[in-house]
Amino acid sequence: MESHSPPRRAERAGKQSPTATNAYCLRIHSESSPVAVRFYGNILSQFESKTTPTEKEWVERARAAHAEQEYAKALACYEQALGVCLEVHGPDAVATGAAHEDVAAAHGMLPPEDHLDPMLTSYEQALAIRRRALGDGHSTVADSYNNIASTYLKMGQCRTALEYHHRALHG
Repeated sequence: MESHSPPRRAERAGKQSPTATNAYCLRIHSESSPVAVRFYGNILSQFESKTTPTEKEWVERARAAHAEQEYAKALACYEQALGVCLEVHGPDAVATGAAHEDVAAAHGMLPPEDHLDPMLTSYEQALAIRRRALGDGHSTVADSYNNIASTYLKMGQCRTALEYHHRALHG
């Protein structure tokens, strides 16, 4: 097994970016070493107390949680990323629409009885933003219509799903 040396003293003191440290820690964490898990927890807690994670860092955490099949944690991280996105870009930015899509997709990984309505709401918010910012003819608007249609299909509302699939195809 490959040995991993801990970051240099400057890195431990917080001089390395949280993103680089998270990437390093996730890599060693994946080997399930008790030392790595302890090290990762210590480093992460230092950064969490000193900095506010960026949207990208929240998305990275969400993807890591998703990879570990921790879907509720992934949803919470995507919601944090959305919050940062709203602060940084505003409610009408295309990036905010994408963040709403991420939240909706994360709801889709959880049991449907509690998550279909919030999933639909997030997809509808993404659609509204994308229509305003990009126009009805844009491919990501069609993707949003398709995602809403798929959600209605999961809800058993086939006729409404068909209407949204039609909008996805014909704008």
